[in-house]
Amino acid sequence: MKTKIILTCEHAGYEIPAFLNRKIKIPRKKLHSHEGWDAGAFEICEFLKSKYNAKVFSNHITRLIIDYNRNLNNQAMKPTIRKLLTESEVFTLINDYQKYRSKIETEVEKSLSKGQKVIILSIHSFSPIFNDKTRTTEIGILFRKDIPKELSLAKDLKKILIKSGYKTHFNKPYRGNTDCLLNDILDKYKNEEEIT
Repeated sequence: MKTKIILTCEHAGYEIPAFLNRKIKIPRKKLHSHEGWDAGAFEICEFLKSKYNAKVFSNHITRLIIDYNRNLNNQAMKPTIRKLLTESEVFTLINDYQKYRSKIETEVEKSLSKGQKVIILSIHSFSPIFNDKTRTTEIGILFRKDIPKELSLAKDLKKILIKSGYKTHFNKPYRGNTDCLLNDILDKYKNEEEIT
């Protein structure tokens, strides 16, 4: 059975949409910091795309305006930002957010309909120093331990990464069971055996 690898990168950039340039001002230092985006994550996606013929979906709007990795019910758009915008501007941002997620789901469904096994990986980066402490994790594999398919894939990935010399840990520096795009999507296909 052919395997289709889908990569997502929700924090690929720190762009402010052109239609909000005059309305939203974010200091350049903050925008270009880890608060604004995941440095290097998109480049990893591009590398993996060429190596494994993966399909890549990426968002380049800064998460300081709308976080494509968060559920709309969990403040994907910060209340402080929402207050600055008209209903039309909020609609435009949320519509693009929903289109992004819909494109990924369409790709999943298309691949499954072709009889392919689907592996989805969401690529992020994190700050190596947090609260003045250097993190011991170089690569974190986030997943839900109570889902056998995710656990199995995580174990396989960890073996490969450790052999390559990376300090790799499970569910560090973040937990794998939190609100995120990947968990939202995988929950829709939890009874589908050919998707991880």
